[in-house]
Amino acid sequence: MKTNICGFRSALILVPFLTFLVIEAKAAQVVDIAPSPMDGVNIEAVETYPSFREHGLGLGLGIYPFNPYYMGLLVNGSYLYNFSSAAAWEIVNVNYAYSIQNDLTTELADRYSVNPKRITRLNFLVSTTGHFTILNGKFVLLKEHIRYFRTAAIAGLGMAMTNEVSSIAPQIGLRFEVRTGEGFSWALDVRDTIAISTTTNYLTFTSGINIGL
Repeated sequence: MKTNICGFRSALILVPFLTFLVIEAKAAQVVDIAPSPMDGVNIEAVETYPSFREHGLGLGLGIYPFNPYYMGLLVNGSYLYNFSSAAAWEIVNVNYAYSIQNDLTTELADRYSVNPKRITRLNFLVSTTGHFTILNGKFVLLKEHIRYFRTAAIAGLGMAMTNEVSSIAPQIGLRFEVRTGEGFSWALDVRDTIAISTTTNYLTFTSGINIGL
């Protein structure tokens, strides 16, 4: 019964941002060519900002550095659907964590006979999230190459799985993404995943490429 209640609550948490994504998708179909006011002044775009492709496959590597007993090395994969330039749905994001014990774990084993296998270790982080663009822009790289970028706020829900327990886990974060070529971009993610059952937060940093499909 408790599992069903948790599942129902999780579904309720997902409803608001999925509703927002649907609204954004419908709004994206309407093209408004009229000047837009900003600080009381009408602004007309003189250049069209290139859109990222509708579907995106992400592959990357990362770290989970803030655990006193081990360093987590992450292998990341994701699939993202862009509704518009303002909103996207990351349908699935998966991190596999490989743990490397640090000096404290070794000391506990040597001096106090603590079995390292008894220490809780992160195995997987799985999430589905909404991405909401808060900044678009471009910059010049090496005085020759124009690169477009976007920064997005991330919010969603997932699961944190350790060697001992699995827990429902809300996730928030930021993504900085630079378009490096036609159909390719580089992204840096900072995400905080909070396991509800253990009140443990997993602050992770991942970097990788996104391939537009």
